Amino acid sequence: MQNCQRSLRLRGWRRSHVGLLQGGPLGVKKLSGGCATPRVLSASSERGGRTITLGEAVELSRGSPVISSGSAAIDSLLQGGYRGGELVEVYGESNTGKTQLAMQAALSCAARDSSVLFIDTEGTFRPERMDAIARAKGLDGRELLRKVYRMRAADASSQIEASRLVHTKAELAGCRMIVVDTVTKNFSVEYPGSKNLMRRQGLLSVYLSGLARDAFLMGRAVLLT
Repeated sequence: MQNCQRSLRLRGWRRSHVGLLQGGPLGVKKLSGGCATPRVLSASSERGGRTITLGEAVELSRGSPVISSGSAAIDSLLQGGYRGGELVEVYGESNTGKTQLAMQAALSCAARDSSVLFIDTEGTFRPERMDAIARAKGLDGRELLRKVYRMRAADASSQIEASRLVHTKAELAGCRMIVVDTVTKNFSVEYPGSKNLMRRQGLLSVYLSGLARDAFLMGRAVLLT
């Protein structure tokens, strides 16, 4: 994968820069996928009580549907959209449309008849807004929202716990996507300033590595803002 040739080491794992939206306020980074897999992967792992090899995990990821971002520019950068087994980060200043993209992604996944876990750290999740987005695309927003499971995570502990719901909640057994909006907020609030930098980055690294590992082994797409 060409993008992996431009990757750099960050927080103990590889972050591949996919590209910036030219002329726009947002950027997109693919955090894992392809050759940029997290280093915590072992030779095998548990899935549904059964041990699977990394080869099986790769095949699972390849068989996962590509989920449109709702933006032609981002879909082009990601070669079609969000893919199972990959983490993608959309970044930019406040009020540049990151939450809008997160909601569009959740709806796109739900439109494929798959459940979505939406972890909301900012308290900005609005069902009525998602319904309006769906209706603007000619979709039944209320029906799609039945497949979107929102978890309000007001602190880092609840954010970490929320990510584990895909393994414990029967409703999320078929979850094909996890959305975290915004991934760094709770860590920044609880561990502010330069004096907490190492602690903050360490906890965030563990959290992101766990998400990357789960995405790769379960064939799930993960979107971070």
